Amino acid sequence: MDMSSGYEPFFFVTAALPGVLAEFAQLSKYLVNPGISSTSFTTADGLYVWSKIVDNRRMIIMINESPDDFEGEVDLSELYIPDRILGVYNEDGRKIRMEGNIMKDTFRSNETHVYFVE
Repeated sequence: MDMSSGYEPFFFVTAALPGVLAEFAQLSKYLVNPGISSTSFTTADGLYVWSKIVDNRRMIIMINESPDDFEGEVDLSELYIPDRILGVYNEDGRKIRMEGNIMKDTFRSNETHVYFVE
């Protein structure tokens, strides 16, 4: 098959689709009615933070909307979750321990991370 015909993106989408659907199934209850019982804000460093509590469990989505990579501290005091542990979704058990209302992480440009408060 001649792969220069423009069909190669279709194969990548087809291969990725089962994983995307599985993630959507796991996260969908948090994404329904995103404006209800949720909090959102943009940090001083340009990270967009959105959080929602469902069934007494808080999910946090953070997006680096900047064209630059980010490595540093993020103030999450608006979420009232000091000194907690954040489990990073779908990253092989990676956890971040908050110090007060501050968490530290690294984001590439336009990268999104999903966390669950433990």
